[in-house]
Amino acid sequence: MNRTPSRASFGGRVSFAALVLTLTLLLSALPGGAEERILGYESVVRVAPDASLEVTETLKVRAEGDQIRRGIYRDFPTRYRNAQGKRVRVPFDVLRVLLDGHPEDWHTEDRDNGVRLYAGSRDRTVVPGVHTYTLVYRTARQVGHFEGHDELYWNVTGNGWVFPIDRATCRILLPRKEGGTAPFLRQAAFTGAQGERGSGAIWRIGGDGSAFFETTRPLGPHEGLTVVASWPAGVVAPTEETRAGAEEGRGLILAGWALGGLTLLAFVLAWVKVGRDPKKGTLVPRFAPPEGFSPAACRTLWRMGGFDSRTFACALIHGAVKGALTLVQEEDSFRLELRNRNLPGLAPEEALLVRSFFPGDRGAFTFGDEEDETVRAAQDGVRRILKRGTEGTFFSSHRGWWALGASLSLLAAGTLLMGEGGGDPGPLALGVGALALLGVTGVLIRNVPAAWRRFRESRGLRRGLSRLLGLVGAVLAVPAFLAADLVLLALLAEEGSPAAALMTTVLGAADALFFWLLKAPSVAGRKALDELEGFRMYLSVAEKDRMNLLNPPERTPELFERFLPYALALDVEQHWSEQFADVLARAAREPGGYTPLWYAGGSFDPTRPDRFASSLGDSLSSHIASAATPPGSESGFSGGSSGGGGGGGGGGGW
Repeated sequence: MNRTPSRASFGGRVSFAALVLTLTLLLSALPGGAEERILGYESVVRVAPDASLEVTETLKVRAEGDQIRRGIYRDFPTRYRNAQGKRVRVPFDVLRVLLDGHPEDWHTEDRDNGVRLYAGSRDRTVVPGVHTYTLVYRTARQVGHFEGHDELYWNVTGNGWVFPIDRATCRILLPRKEGGTAPFLRQAAFTGAQGERGSGAIWRIGGDGSAFFETTRPLGPHEGLTVVASWPAGVVAPTEETRAGAEEGRGLILAGWALGGLTLLAFVLAWVKVGRDPKKGTLVPRFAPPEGFSPAACRTLWRMGGFDSRTFACALIHGAVKGALTLVQEEDSFRLELRNRNLPGLAPEEALLVRSFFPGDRGAFTFGDEEDETVRAAQDGVRRILKRGTEGTFFSSHRGWWALGASLSLLAAGTLLMGEGGGDPGPLALGVGALALLGVTGVLIRNVPAAWRRFRESRGLRRGLSRLLGLVGAVLAVPAFLAADLVLLALLAEEGSPAAALMTTVLGAADALFFWLLKAPSVAGRKALDELEGFRMYLSVAEKDRMNLLNPPERTPELFERFLPYALALDVEQHWSEQFADVLARAAREPGGYTPLWYAGGSFDPTRPDRFASSLGDSLSSHIASAATPPGSESGFSGGSSGGGGGGGGGGGW
């Protein structure tokens, strides 16, 4: 049976629905349910006679304690690219900040491309509700100067606001002169996201002669209003300071290119003056080294000053051959035993080694017995003696000339990149980083052969694994650093210009190239090098070619030993030793046999002197390198759009 609802029941339902509706309306009207937004964004731009701008921005905002807790912030870009793609820096000076008509605390913070202005205090929160912020600041270098007219292309709101903007306006005021205010020639406005050419704005000339722009629709987050206004040329005239600032970047760029050209010219002139080698003489085989040259001195001259463990080893072996000491090669070590402390006829570096390894009454020294400092000190001493005896007399690195060119290259790159940066240190930092990485990459490339040599010379599983890891690391580091170089240069091309990246690369390459090219022998050094090359021809001649030599010395074990250190110094020890295989084999078969008096160990085989020579040089060099290495050391109108022009930025709450 159907029952008809009573009046009381129906009335109760109506009352409940009315209560729910009322509560819903009340809750929706509460401030906490409202959205934080910019209710009005008014900008007044006053163009001064010197073309600077004083801008007053009045922002009416609704704060709910969500993002706007202590206040708002306004981002203002100060670094731009001009029409020519050059970076330009503009000033931004805050004059005052008001909240609801009263002075408000503020502070600024540098950002990647400009300044962030914070309105508010870290120690105070904003009462929820509607508030009005007034930001007044001055900027310059924003007016474009064209033939017949000047123009302000101005991003009023910026496109970085996280809040919607219900309404935005902009008024541009020109300076008043006798006869009134100059008329505006053209106006335009764009709305929307960055790069869009939306038409959601109108403009007109106000009764006071100002250009007035107004949006016709709300702007969403990250949408903005950009305006363009032009007026006859001559209304404003930039001051010398403003003009100088605008031209500063261009002047620095031109100066940087000029200095870059001067750097290359200086390097070339330095090479012509001091870096060209004297003409080589006629090369003929020689049966003796240049007079007065020890094996270590020969290697130093041959490598034009390059000092390595083999140079040190050659000095030790030559001292042993002469009779000052004995080399004892054991399974995993090398020991030096003193034979004659006061042997006459030793080269200066060889005498130093005797004093270094056998001080006082000491008679033996073993590489690897925690005597690292002794070996390092001896190496430093030998290096100094060899440098003093050869560099400056027989060759010169001309480091002073190179330092002059390198300093000019740094000055050129720095000047160019400062100009490209328009006051932004980014391109300069990238350029310095790229130059530094180019230098490190060059060193790494040079270290790969050295790492391979250290690995090849290593003895023992532990040391071999360590050297292998070092070799792998050196090989892998080269492409890694090259990739980093390319990344930095690509960033430099983006932040500065492709031309700046190219110039930086050229200057870095010139520094590296002329570091090598400026090394040159003297006339006396060229003569000694010719003699040394003739001696090397003799040391490395093949058996079948010996008959072509004119009266060569008789091959004897003594001759083999006497010139073996020189063959090691000139990297022809195998060729030299192969010439004596039959001689040493015969000597070993004679009564009493044959073995070098200055060597004791299992590597000597009279039938394979080539193996002995290579093993001796490599093994001794390896032990020297290990002992001398500290632990842990190896391893507008046309094309204008929203977001374009000066001004811009955006903001949010904090």
